[in-house]
Amino acid sequence: KMSMVLCSSPLWNRERYLPEWMEWHTNKNIANMDSIVIYSHIWTETTWQVTKPFVDDDLAIIVRPWNWTQMAAQNHCVYMFQYTARWLLFIDVDEFIMLPPEKDNLLSIIDELVETEERAGLSLSSVQFGGSPTFNRSDWSHLVTEHFVDATSRAYSEEFATKMFIRPTNVDSISV
Repeated sequence: KMSMVLCSSPLWNRERYLPEWMEWHTNKNIANMDSIVIYSHIWTETTWQVTKPFVDDDLAIIVRPWNWTQMAAQNHCVYMFQYTARWLLFIDVDEFIMLPPEKDNLLSIIDELVETEERAGLSLSSVQFGGSPTFNRSDWSHLVTEHFVDATSRAYSEEFATKMFIRPTNVDSISV
């Protein structure tokens, strides 16, 4: 059984984030993913060229043409990995998992926070970041993880967002 599968939200014209996002989330010291599913509203040669270098014997990359909603993509991912993955992580292709300095990898954090096999999932707060004053949004030669460095310190209100980790064997579907 795979430990962790990352399921992206539909790309919707965000292919420019893919190289950095793939590099970040295929790093075994950060995310330790066994498989990544990218839901893409348009299948282009660019999508294939960006993902191709990350395909190896240890990591399965699945690029799935997708013309439906984010919720439908998440439910599809639950169905696809219900009995073959321990955990599913749902994030967008412009979001990055950041680990506390004292932690080894994402899976160790989840295992530490979830006490029982019966738990269906874990919802973690996401921190909203803004760009540095020198970040030029039209200049994609700079990395997102280098330029979006100023985290919000205020309490969340309507902007409150969470990221889901779910145990697919304990979930039938995801809904609002």
